[in-house]
Amino acid sequence: MDLLTGETELEARLAGLSRDFALVLLSSLARLGLGFVTSVILARVLGPADYGILIVLSALIAVGHVVVDLGLSNAAVRHIAERLVVQLEAAVATGRVFFWLRVGLVLIFLGVMATVLMPVSHLLQLGGHETALALALVGMLGTVMSGSVSALLQACGRFGRISLLVLTNGSLSLVLAVVLAGWNRLTLESALLSLGLVTSLATLGVGVRWLPRSWNLAPPSAKELRRYAPPLVRFGGWLWIGNCLAVVASRLDLLLIQQWSTPAVVGVYALAVSLVSKAGILNSSLITVLLPSVSALKGRSEIWRYLRHGLPRSAIIALGFVAMVPIVGPFVGLVYGSTYAASVTLIKWLMVIAAFEIAVAPLLVLVYPLDKPRLAAQADGLRIGVLVALGVLLTPVIGPIGLVIARLFASVSGAGFVIVQLLRTGWIRPQAKAEIR
Repeated sequence: MDLLTGETELEARLAGLSRDFALVLLSSLARLGLGFVTSVILARVLGPADYGILIVLSALIAVGHVVVDLGLSNAAVRHIAERLVVQLEAAVATGRVFFWLRVGLVLIFLGVMATVLMPVSHLLQLGGHETALALALVGMLGTVMSGSVSALLQACGRFGRISLLVLTNGSLSLVLAVVLAGWNRLTLESALLSLGLVTSLATLGVGVRWLPRSWNLAPPSAKELRRYAPPLVRFGGWLWIGNCLAVVASRLDLLLIQQWSTPAVVGVYALAVSLVSKAGILNSSLITVLLPSVSALKGRSEIWRYLRHGLPRSAIIALGFVAMVPIVGPFVGLVYGSTYAASVTLIKWLMVIAAFEIAVAPLLVLVYPLDKPRLAAQADGLRIGVLVALGVLLTPVIGPIGLVIARLFASVSGAGFVIVQLLRTGWIRPQAKAEIR
């Protein structure tokens, strides 16, 4: 590939990021809406007891996904996107290795869970619902397989098809919930089987058909495993540590505030966190689109062109999010009532924190092309440390706003750590002369 062709391809990839981001974001928002309607049907038909069990099982499976992923999904996107243009055969082989590694890991996880099914059921207070727990675990296999295919489509830059997959899954879940409810067949078990396993297998089938023609998911050879598995595991291992720490950090503030506040105050804070967490759709959509293009960057000049495109775009998105701050008060009053008025200030500051994280996202994902996943894990560890230290210090004194301050400093500390370390490498400084090898 000559230099001019390489620059043209890079500019084309960067120019398409805004369109791809819009596609992924809109499909995610639509999926959120479909999921909300589905959850209303489930809550009304199942009743509080069974619906509560469904939520507990969903949380358990969500944690299981983080555990068994081992950071392989983002690692695969990085390695496949890096090789896709100049080493297509290696990219395809990496995809096969990734897919079957994830299948193998989830099967091991399910085997372990099968041996401790009764103790886990007792621990989660699911006595008498062991069948539901087993169905939730079996459904996890389908979601892992369909999620792996989505990661392959992401690595190939097929964001339109990813968006259609998201809508397919959400629409099918809603249709099945309506049909089962209409037939009086919507139970805890049927919900787990149909909305978990069936929808995932359907999404898997569609996703496999949408992979590029040169791709196939046949089991890899021993030679391919030896060659392509170690880089995935090494890179993904640090991402996995970071993901696990991020899961802890996302729940830690609620545990902290529970220690020093009344149930009413905890409820107000929980509402604020729940509402602002929806901003995660913006950040996750942005990162989904950025990863393939960022992973393929080569050299300082490409990194600088990427930053010139990416930072202004993220700043605009962040400012647009902050622009919604004035409507927070009226929205909370209209939807939740005056009882939750105390959450308004918390929501506003949490929105500012979320906007900051959106703005710096293009810088933080540079750990992928620079092969420094350890920085992501270290940053998440730093976030937890700052959150705990300031949370314990401030929350007993000034209440929930102290925890918001702790979250702000934790976010800035984690992002600042990564940016400083990247500056030290020389890759995002104009005077740097190094090139990626």
